[in-house]
Amino acid sequence: MKKIDLPCSVITDLLPLYQDGLCSPESRALVEAHLQTCSACSALNQDLPLPEHPAGDIPDEAEAFRRVRKKIRQGKLLKALSVCAAVLTVCFLILNAVWIPVKYLPYRKLCGGLRHDPDSGKGTKFYAESGDYIFRVSMPGYLSFDGGFLAVDAVGNGHSLFIWPQTGGETLFGAMIFEQESPSTTHLTQIYISKDLEYLDELNTWPTASAADLQHNKALYEAHLDELRGLMDAAKSRWPQLLE
Repeated sequence: MKKIDLPCSVITDLLPLYQDGLCSPESRALVEAHLQTCSACSALNQDLPLPEHPAGDIPDEAEAFRRVRKKIRQGKLLKALSVCAAVLTVCFLILNAVWIPVKYLPYRKLCGGLRHDPDSGKGTKFYAESGDYIFRVSMPGYLSFDGGFLAVDAVGNGHSLFIWPQTGGETLFGAMIFEQESPSTTHLTQIYISKDLEYLDELNTWPTASAADLQHNKALYEAHLDELRGLMDAAKSRWPQLLE
């Protein structure tokens, strides 16, 4: 076989790889053959700083491929996470864009003329007193399409009217009737009514109620119909855009 003597410039380029043990066996043999005959390159080889590798630091070919595959998998995972984050961000922005005009702003408009309740969270409850009534607005929770209500409380007798505006549906009405059963015992009964103060049998009937309970609640509604009419009229005077 013909002996190959590489130029010093090539040997100089190979010396770092030679010292790191990264040369192929053929290249290593060529470098060692040149160093035996070239004092300049041999001196340069002696002067180069030896690399400091912990034991087992230089990976074999299989280990190198495993590391590459791991980095590829990590890259794919990061890309998938980035896509998921982008999709969630878009969904969040769309939900806000729908909730604010559909739910928040209509409720906020109903708070006109009311003041913030200092005992509630920031911007969550508002109220105002006017004559014999107290008007209240409980704002819906953030991004909630079901929460929130309006209420009118009678100052004298403790009865209340509740109004639940529905997103894309018919407004629901309920009344809380206060009973003084004894000097030390009070009772609150909730019934559902229509905007025209009709008693809603289908909403006021529940599986565990006895016939006596149902009869009592309807009689209670009939006995306090005038008070409920006053509550509804007060609500219409405060929120005509919703109830007229």
